[in-house]
Amino acid sequence: MSGINFAFLEKLKDKEVEITRKINEVTYNVVAEIIQRADAYSAVGMPETWKRKPPPDYQPGQFRGNWQLGINEQPAGDLPGKIDPTGVSTVSENLTKIPESAGYGKRYYLVNNLPYAIAIEEGIASPNQVPAQGIIGRIHMEFPDIVKDVISDIKANGGRVR
Repeated sequence: MSGINFAFLEKLKDKEVEITRKINEVTYNVVAEIIQRADAYSAVGMPETWKRKPPPDYQPGQFRGNWQLGINEQPAGDLPGKIDPTGVSTVSENLTKIPESAGYGKRYYLVNNLPYAIAIEEGIASPNQVPAQGIIGRIHMEFPDIVKDVISDIKANGGRVR
């Protein structure tokens, strides 16, 4: 008898697979929720309410269209000409970037690199259309509840909530 309990080792391996699946599931859903909230909290310019006239080529939806998800690398630059007033295509594009093995050692960056993004976050631009804490500031405050809600949803539904 070699002293190796193969049944015990197999149970440990199964447990590791299950824990990894759960970590990936939670991570995927937390990142997805953050992407969706950033879109939902993003203002779409309403030039008719502005004190200054917009540039002649202004099209509402550039800010929403410029949310970019990076994994282990922060996206650089903006997306010139990317207009998405509803945010649907941008959210969809970013969700497809989240890998199936979402957890373990991955770092996620959700950025908006437009030159006026900081002014929007700080409420200087579009002060009536942005949460008082800013878009990312509000998500940061909500983060603990996002994680709790994701875990509750996964437990209730028994699987990935996409």
